[in-house]
Amino acid sequence: MLLLVKSIEEIGEVTSDKSGLTPFDYSRFIDGPSLFNSTITGSKPLPPSSYPLKFNKKTEFICHEHYDALKNYYMNTYAPITTNTYINTTIHSFKKITLLEQLYQPASDNSLLSSPSSFIQAIVDNQLRIGQISYFFTHSFGNNTHYFAFVNWYSHASQHFPSFDGTGIQVWKNQYEPVSRQNILPIHRIYNPVAVKPYIDNHILTLSLPRKIYM
Repeated sequence: MLLLVKSIEEIGEVTSDKSGLTPFDYSRFIDGPSLFNSTITGSKPLPPSSYPLKFNKKTEFICHEHYDALKNYYMNTYAPITTNTYINTTIHSFKKITLLEQLYQPASDNSLLSSPSSFIQAIVDNQLRIGQISYFFTHSFGNNTHYFAFVNWYSHASQHFPSFDGTGIQVWKNQYEPVSRQNILPIHRIYNPVAVKPYIDNHILTLSLPRKIYM
């Protein structure tokens, strides 16, 4: 990774985004998802190669439960905004995205057998978590467009499985955490894809996959 960042610095680490006006910082985008104690709002442009996004035809209203999660996300990220701050209830969803040629695609039915590219690893509240992407969407707030994934996060395993210690394999409960602001994940926070397989007692096995980085 250090060699990659050094190479980026040598060739020039910024390039134009989709508008051709704003420079894009590749090194920040590459390193950002691996940093703890950092604020990533989701309002920065995506890599130029991620455009154009394949939006669904119409904007839509976000459901009440997810709207509450989104509002709490903004309140936590942009404190001190208040509960009276108006937050638009419409979003524009899209079907898939490539991040430096790594494809991510939402789950079709929230099962382990659907959409292998929907399983990800990301830092959430300074913890590495495993989750499944439900959908991608953009949302306008504070004169900025934010790029989000709504991610269902798996619960921690209910017991320890010592046979997997030191193997790189993690064991998680095959159930999602309750919906909260943590489900709203800036796309810039996605770190890498994950392989998932069912395991005993309603658990799953997960293995982090290499992160593709092509520019």
